Amino acid sequence: MRGQFHIPARLKTLNLATNRLRSLPEVSTWTSLTTLLVGENKLSALPEAFVALPQLRSADFTGNDITQLDERIALMESLEHLTVAANPLRERKFLTLGTDEIKRDLAARLPTNDVTGADINGDVDYDLAEGSQNTDSGWQVSPSGSLDLSAQTLSTLDEHSLEKFADRIRQLSLQKNTFEAIPATLSHLHHLTALDLSRNAIEIALSSPLELPRLRELRLTCNKLKSLEPLTSQLTAPSLQILDVSQNRLSGSLLVLRTFFPELLTLLASDNSLSEISAESLTGLKIVNLSNNDIERLEPRIGLLQGTLTGLEVEGNKFRVPNYQILKKGTDAVLTWLRDKIPRESWKSDGTEVEFFDAVDGETF
Repeated sequence: MRGQFHIPARLKTLNLATNRLRSLPEVSTWTSLTTLLVGENKLSALPEAFVALPQLRSADFTGNDITQLDERIALMESLEHLTVAANPLRERKFLTLGTDEIKRDLAARLPTNDVTGADINGDVDYDLAEGSQNTDSGWQVSPSGSLDLSAQTLSTLDEHSLEKFADRIRQLSLQKNTFEAIPATLSHLHHLTALDLSRNAIEIALSSPLELPRLRELRLTCNKLKSLEPLTSQLTAPSLQILDVSQNRLSGSLLVLRTFFPELLTLLASDNSLSEISAESLTGLKIVNLSNNDIERLEPRIGLLQGTLTGLEVEGNKFRVPNYQILKKGTDAVLTWLRDKIPRESWKSDGTEVEFFDAVDGETF
C-alpha cells in the first residue's frame, strides 16, 4: 500500500481502522497529525517514522500483528495515549501497561547517549493554525473538523462557540481538564465522531440524556468512574464502535454494553476492579481488554465466541485458570481452552446450564 495514496500534511486526525492494512505509507510528512487510529489491521510493526511525529497525542494500534515496540516511543513528548491491546507482543506486559508506564519502561532501555525528545521532534515551528477556523473564544477548528481543547483547566464549554461551529466539529479532545461529567452542551455537535475526555475528574458520566448520533469513539480513560450505568442509561450513541474506560474505578459485573451501543466493537476496560464477566457481555465485540481487574472466574462459554472475538486480554486478574502459559499464547489459545472445558452434555440449545471455573483450584461447580 506504500505510496498508493497521499495524506495532506496538515491532517490532524486519521482513521484507518478495520482495513486489513499490512503497511502504511511514509508517515514522516504527517507533521500535524494528533490522532492516528489503525486498529484491527495486519500491521506487523509500527511505521518507521512513527516516533518522529511531533504533534501526535493519541495512537491506537489495537488488534494488529505487532511483536515489539520501538524504545524511542519514550521520547515522544506529545504522545499521551498509546493502545496496543490484542497484539502478539513478545513482551506481553506492554498489553496491560498504561502509556506513561510503557514510556518509562522503554526509556530505561535507551542508550545514555541517545537523542533527546527535542532532537526527534525537531525545531520546525509548524503553523497549526493555518486553514483553521477561529471562534470568539480563541478556539481553532481545523479544516478536517478537529478541535483540541486539552490541558486548559476547563470544567465547562462555551455554548455559544459550540453552536457557532456545531456543523464543523468532528473530533473533540478535552483530555487533561477538570470536567466532572460529559458536558451536556455537546448535544449541539450532531456530527461529532470522536470524543476524548481522558484524564478528567468524571465520577458520574451523565446525569441527563445526551444524544450523539454519529459518535464512533469515546475515550474516558483515567477518570473516577465507578459504574457505567449512568453512561448507558443517558447516552444515545447508536454508532459507537470504540469505548475506552480503562484506569477508572469500575467494579462488579461487566454490563452487556451492546444492548445500549449495538455497533460497539472495541472495549478497553483495563485497570479497574471488575469482578465478573459473562459470555453475553462479550458477545459481538471484537477487541476486549480487561487486564488488571479483579475477575475471579472465566465462563467457559466465552470460548464459543472464537471467530468473532479476535482480541481478548485478561492478564493480571484473580483467576488461576487458564494459567499464564495459556494466556501468553494469545486469544485463540485462551478461547480454545475455555471451549474445551464445556462439558458436552451442557451444549444444549436451551442454554439453561452454566459452568464456571473457580479462581483458586480450577474446579467447576
